[in-house]
Amino acid sequence: MNAAQLIDYATSTGLLLSVKGDVLKLSGNRVAANDAFIRDLRQHKAEVIDILVHQPVRAVLPYALHGGGGGQIIDPDGLLSAVTELHQRYGKRLDLEHLAAWFEQRVTLVWPVSDRWQVEQERKALAALKSMEKRQ
Repeated sequence: MNAAQLIDYATSTGLLLSVKGDVLKLSGNRVAANDAFIRDLRQHKAEVIDILVHQPVRAVLPYALHGGGGGQIIDPDGLLSAVTELHQRYGKRLDLEHLAAWFEQRVTLVWPVSDRWQVEQERKALAALKSMEKRQ
């Protein structure tokens, strides 16, 4: 995997990559950190750190659709924007229970988050998701 793929894999499996100085830290769902992932992460450490430090905040959000299908959305504006975009794009076809389960897993695996802005974005996204569930 290249650096971007490593970050996407980590995000989609509940691994949390963070940077402290020149040290890359790994937390969250450590079960997903298999040997191949760790090997590739060591190989591309400098590139991963560069992306995490210099790229804008973004959200990688997996989703499922009723009746099959789904994927992941990558949104540079964060989770709230991603949830809103998915709802606008798919409406009632969007499996909100799947999204809620993902949020629940994420909170279990990577909470607490040290970045107050990120915590607020996740709270807003979860509130928007609950509002959407009530309307359906």
